Amino acid sequence: MFPERLMVTVTILTQTLSPDATPLTFWADGALVSMTVFVQTPGEQTFSCVLADRYVKSAEGAWHVYCESSEAYSVTVGGTSSLDLDVSLYHIDINTGVAEHVKDTPTAGRQVRAVVDIIGQDVMNTVNNISLVTSDGREVGSDWLRHAGGPSDPQFETTFTWPPVYIRVFGQEKDGSYFERQLPYLIKPKLIDLQLRGHPTTDIVRPEEPLEMRFRLINRGQADTFLINASVDNQKFTVSVSPAQIRLGHLSSFVGRIVVGVQLSTGEATG
Repeated sequence: MFPERLMVTVTILTQTLSPDATPLTFWADGALVSMTVFVQTPGEQTFSCVLADRYVKSAEGAWHVYCESSEAYSVTVGGTSSLDLDVSLYHIDINTGVAEHVKDTPTAGRQVRAVVDIIGQDVMNTVNNISLVTSDGREVGSDWLRHAGGPSDPQFETTFTWPPVYIRVFGQEKDGSYFERQLPYLIKPKLIDLQLRGHPTTDIVRPEEPLEMRFRLINRGQADTFLINASVDNQKFTVSVSPAQIRLGHLSSFVGRIVVGVQLSTGEATG
């Protein structure tokens, strides 16, 4: 079982104590992590990363939904189950109510209708099991209603607003003060997974897509050597940090990297 939330523990040791708090900023591709912690004494900083866009909770039968299409939101199904899924997205004209099929990523702020077809067997005892996940890790779509189909091929639909994606930027003004900005993310979110919740029999991770976190460390104290180490709370995962040691002068900074992957044992499949 892989956890939905992966706890990453980062330990930062310094040879000397800094008189001022040292800001340490973490962020990740897709805005999975965006936070700042302050290091004033040698010690341990802990934060959690939501890996929703790296995991698929599969139903019984070990099937795995994954993205494999030129259309940004399309999903396909792999695995051993006879269950088949299809999802369609439509832009809705707020004036006429006419729905137009979306062939690429929906426009942020537009009303979107999602229609999900399930073919093979009716595992949808409750419509709350459906979860659409975008490439930046957020879940969209709720209040699913039965739209059409029979017991073996139910169809559900919901309407929601396609979310914008933002990144948070941290920096320092010329006068030494720190600032924070929120800017539109350059990469549009994509619908990469359709999850059926309530069947936590198998969790499948994509080892070919490790989570990469970058961090910026600014030394506001005296010149010091920082030793950086990262670990995870699950032995199935691997973690590396670079650089592991850096010497910084007063008000100097650097950007490092933490990569979290998965170590699959023999016989585990990725779908």
